[in-house]
Amino acid sequence: RPPKSRRLRLVFISDLHFGPTTPERCIRSAFDALSQEALDVLVLGGDYVFLDASPRKLHMLEELVRGVRATTKLAVLCNHDLWADNLAIESALKRAQVQILSNQALTLPAPFESISVIGLDEPWTGAPCSNSLFSQTDQDTFPIAVCDSPDLLNLVASHRIPLMLSGIF
Repeated sequence: RPPKSRRLRLVFISDLHFGPTTPERCIRSAFDALSQEALDVLVLGGDYVFLDASPRKLHMLEELVRGVRATTKLAVLCNHDLWADNLAIESALKRAQVQILSNQALTLPAPFESISVIGLDEPWTGAPCSNSLFSQTDQDTFPIAVCDSPDLLNLVASHRIPLMLSGIF
């Protein structure tokens, strides 16, 4: 059951792959558009870098995410992040006021406390998600699962989670 409060303004962005696979002007253009909006929630779906987490890429990630006006900023990591320097990526995201969810559930702040977000770790490189995570979600909330990999869709569906946000790999 979706909440009856005002409409949630949530944006999901994933698979940026800062580096040779995604031109910087494309990434900056996307974030320029996002920075014009007043969002309730920004959800980042992982794969922020391609192969390396250089100081320049991390600074750009932090700068662009910080520029998005969102009350709540959440993120998960994915294989490219874990292959690179995931701790440096996490630090850059935290400096941009992002909360990282790794096999964790979070209830959104008011007026959206009837919505919970379940951040799932990447299933192949990260730590596998346990079934107990889904029981930790408040049963009175509308749950949204987030994982960069769509490979967890069957697991999410088996727990009757009505919405999953995922990137591609």
